Amino acid sequence: MSEMICLLDSDRDICLVASSRNIIDAQSVVLRVKSSFDKDLIAPGTSIIHKCLYHSRNLIGEPTTVMFRKDHARRGFNEGYEHLLDMGIWFHLLEKGKFAYINRHLCSFWVHPAQKRADNVRKRVYLDDYYPLLRQYLDRPYVRVGWVLKNYLVVDALYQFWKLNKKGLLERREASASIKSRFLLFFFVYPFFKLAKPFMKIYVSLLRTVAV
Repeated sequence: MSEMICLLDSDRDICLVASSRNIIDAQSVVLRVKSSFDKDLIAPGTSIIHKCLYHSRNLIGEPTTVMFRKDHARRGFNEGYEHLLDMGIWFHLLEKGKFAYINRHLCSFWVHPAQKRADNVRKRVYLDDYYPLLRQYLDRPYVRVGWVLKNYLVVDALYQFWKLNKKGLLERREASASIKSRFLLFFFVYPFFKLAKPFMKIYVSLLRTVAV
C-alpha cells in the first residue's frame, strides 16, 4: 500500500486511490486478477463517476482495496444503501478531487458464498440500491448526457427487475411491485424502451469506450 500513500502525498488534490487486485477464494487461491482500467491513471473524480454510471458497476473496488484521506470521508457511508455502500462513499469522495489508479495488483479480495455481498446479490439488494443511486447522481452537472439517454439508463435499471421475472428468478407480482414503487409509468414506456433498447445498447457501448 506504500504506492497508494506516495500518490496521496504527492498531490493533495487526489482524494481516492485504487489498484487492480487478486480475487481469491477461501483457500487463498487466486481466481483472477480484477482490473477496471488498463493503465495507471490520474483523472478528475467526476469523470470516474460518469464512467461508473455508464458501465452500471463499481469500477473503483472494494473498501479494503482502496485508500483515501480521513478528512474527506468524515460523512461516512450513506446508510440509505444496503449493498452499494461503497459506491455511495466513492462518489462522495470523487466529487472532492482526483482519482488515481495503479494498474498493479497490490492487494487481494476474498470471495466466498457465505459473505454478505454474495447474499445481497442473491436477494437482489443491489437492484434496490442502484435505482436511487442513479437518481441521485445522473442530474449532477458534470454528468453530461442528454434527456433521452438519462431516462434510458433509469428505465433500464428498473427493467432488470422485469428481466429477473422473465428468467423465472422473481415472481411477476414482486417484480411489478418493485418497479411501480419507483416509477409508475414504467409499463407505459416499456414498449418504446424495448424498441429503442438494441440501438441504445450500441450507443451506450460506444460511450463506454471513451468515457473517462
